[in-house]
Amino acid sequence: MISADLCYAFGPFRLLPNQRLLLRHEQPVAIGGRAFDLLVHLVENRANYLGKAGLKQLLWPDQSVPDHNLAVHLSTLRKALGPDATRYIATVSGRGYRFVAPVIVAPDDIHDRSGIPINGTPVRTALPVSSSTHNLPAPLTQLIGREAEVQTVRALLRESRLVTLTGPGGIGKTQVALEVARRMVPEEPDGVWLVGLAAVTDPQLVPAVIAAALQMQLAGEESYDSIARFLVDRAALVLLDNCEHLLQPVATAAELILKSCPSVTILATSREPLRCEGERLHGLPPLALPPFTQPDAAAGLPAARLSVAGLSVAGLSVEEALAYPAVALLAERARFTLGRFEPADADAPPLVEICRRLDGIPLALELAAPLLGLMSPKEVAERLDDRFRLLTGGRRTALPRQQTLKAAIDWSYELLAPPEQLLFRRLAVFAGTWTLDAALAVVADDMLAIERVLPLLTALVDKSLVVVESQPPRARYRFLETTRRYAAEQAALLDEPPRLAELSAWLLSLGPEANRSWQITGDETWVAHYAQDANALRTALTWCFEPGGDHALGAALVGCCFALWSALSLPAERHRWFARAIESITPATPPEVEAQLWLGWSFTVSLNDPELLTETLRAATLFEAAGNTFDHARTLVRAAFAATGTGDMAAARRHLAEAWPALRDHPPSRSLAAWFRASGELDYLARDFAAGRAALQQGAKIARIIPSPRTLLDIEVSIAEVEFAAGDVDRAIATAEHALGRIDDPRDRYDGTIRALANLSTYRLAQGRIGDAEALARRALTAARAQGLRMIYPWLIERLALFGLERGKAAEAAQLLHYSEARLAAKGIIRRPSEFFVVHKLRAALEQALPHEAAHDIGRVGSTWNEDAALNTALTI
Repeated sequence: MISADLCYAFGPFRLLPNQRLLLRHEQPVAIGGRAFDLLVHLVENRANYLGKAGLKQLLWPDQSVPDHNLAVHLSTLRKALGPDATRYIATVSGRGYRFVAPVIVAPDDIHDRSGIPINGTPVRTALPVSSSTHNLPAPLTQLIGREAEVQTVRALLRESRLVTLTGPGGIGKTQVALEVARRMVPEEPDGVWLVGLAAVTDPQLVPAVIAAALQMQLAGEESYDSIARFLVDRAALVLLDNCEHLLQPVATAAELILKSCPSVTILATSREPLRCEGERLHGLPPLALPPFTQPDAAAGLPAARLSVAGLSVAGLSVEEALAYPAVALLAERARFTLGRFEPADADAPPLVEICRRLDGIPLALELAAPLLGLMSPKEVAERLDDRFRLLTGGRRTALPRQQTLKAAIDWSYELLAPPEQLLFRRLAVFAGTWTLDAALAVVADDMLAIERVLPLLTALVDKSLVVVESQPPRARYRFLETTRRYAAEQAALLDEPPRLAELSAWLLSLGPEANRSWQITGDETWVAHYAQDANALRTALTWCFEPGGDHALGAALVGCCFALWSALSLPAERHRWFARAIESITPATPPEVEAQLWLGWSFTVSLNDPELLTETLRAATLFEAAGNTFDHARTLVRAAFAATGTGDMAAARRHLAEAWPALRDHPPSRSLAAWFRASGELDYLARDFAAGRAALQQGAKIARIIPSPRTLLDIEVSIAEVEFAAGDVDRAIATAEHALGRIDDPRDRYDGTIRALANLSTYRLAQGRIGDAEALARRALTAARAQGLRMIYPWLIERLALFGLERGKAAEAAQLLHYSEARLAAKGIIRRPSEFFVVHKLRAALEQALPHEAAHDIGRVGSTWNEDAALNTALTI
């Protein structure tokens, strides 16, 4: 639909939809009706790419016309726009067309300079208007991803006469403020005036700079009072840009103007508040990015940067990525800088990674854009550890502090007082977020007294160097990643060692309470309280296990962080840290620390693996010696699972009987729920299905009390096995599917999810739904491989071997069966009912497909395969 009351100005053109006029240098441009409609539609929808189908529907409603018709009118439009048409309309293969030139929008109610009617209709002009009503520069590039911020600031200006846009250097405060100011020109009878303060170094010059911007004729009488007298009867907007280094004089001017001039409004930009009476603050956030957990290994990106919530960028198309403003800005600036930039879908993950590592800061993204003409997006992402030397290609005409990324932060750092600089450097030890308690424990010492930390931290927040986040149950603080790297570099230049020993000691102090809380606290509550420290823990552990690090401290840290890796579904990382810690055990290791390590290590081993029993009993003995009755009991529950997995049901019942008194006298806990799960599995394996169901339902009740959806999922997976063993396939399917809905696990990261998928595959197989069964098994094995859950590989490999055999892949199926049986035999592992069902069908099908001797001769090759060979074959059979 054509807007009736707006005028659009771009380059030398003005587009007046209501009058169906396109003017170039105030002269009408001959253009056909459909080409005109096409231009209006592109301009009004300039934030989006428009496809051929939508454009044809606009021009020929309810008609079917060939693409050639659209091409004719696009050609007409381009001719009307002249030889520079590519400045205005971009074409991207597979996506469509987009109007890309900066546009100024104004009400269509201003006559042109001549006032001469054109075709009997008075000509009206859009912005920019004459110099007497504003001194704003024309936009040279399109403002991307800031429409919501522009609207918010305009709304704030209707409520308050002083609004300050705050944020770190390079975040785009000036550009947003300028866009707000341009839109307000028609609303301010006495104009909109930009006062640029970035280059002013002498506070005494502030009145003169303001007076010059207002075009005052004062003959040397520039003072705050004279400015107020000049503005007293005027209705205007004054934009005070880049105030952070002149806070006192700017605040003085602002307060005097506001008190003396009732119709003047002030919009300011600053890295910290002016602290004036009536000031409204609006912090400008980074440009939006796709939600995220961790980089995808297939994209070849670093895997160390992890956060707790969000989605992977794996599988994100370039079109989906470009829907996020940070990525759109990077791509748009690359296209303008390079002339052509058409990323493929494979480029989407590294483009998102570039934006993420640069924190969605527009200045950083604009500095990175030219590099995309020299390197692939993946190469640029990989080199951003050296970002301060890499991102140096700013505009020659820009202020020095905007020409490089480092200079932008230098400006803020140099404005800090020495104690603020010291705290700033020390806080670089936190790779993620931190609490006030953490800061007090880690950074305070004789040089930085503990009572000074909070006031100094508040100052860093005010100066937009530290971000504060309200994350119940307590506020947390963080650096943008670029700011943190700068702080770390400044510390290194001064030979200040990072406070890693203090960080490690503080994290260790959290361990006992975190472990106790894990037993009785709901999943979401526990994660909200403890999981935000995961990045700090990684930093500390890396330091502890480096050559020359404190290995004993590292081992103690690993022992108390088992719950964290479990809560975040990171079994591979859990395995890596526990392996390092186990290697660090010495005779001097405290028994309880060693017990925690062996118990944690047991969770990297299959429930059916005899090694599990050895390790859990070793841990149980150490806990008992340390007098830790509860951890001794929960370790015995783990031992009961281990004994069940190897077929020693009597030993399993003894372990459960010994554990019961300590667990019974404790509040409802995860370990008590696990006790009932172990007991229920013993019952159903003994074919006492009623007793098995009853015990498992009791465990489920405890899981709901905690509440722990993950524990409940594990128990319901066992309940589904009871139903399958009892012959009720439909109920087994319903229970397994219900279990899968217990938690939000879109990437199948939780091991309980993967077990549920594996078992559901078997149940679907029993139901005869082969396609569904195979898809589930393939999904489960892919997820297990990604998470490093090696203990369930054999069961899933057998499932996929069976499905491959259905397609005539008899040789590969025989080899996969021999591989899995060799692995299981080496461990003495027994199969559960669903696993017996699969292997029985696989063996029977192989007997039909291959003679026995041939099956043996062909298959035994598989028993020599390594793990990767077996997995690759299973996933491609």
